[in-house]
Amino acid sequence: MAGLNNLAEIGKQGMLLSQFGIQIAGKNISNVNTRG
Repeated sequence: MAGLNNLAEIGKQGMLLSQFGIQIAGKNISNVNTRG
């Protein structure tokens, strides 16, 4: 059970990191658009 819990925690952190990465990518794209 501890292993499953660890996987769940890793999955949550991975989702948070991916959402954070998408936000950063979106900001970079909008920055490029405003420069152009």
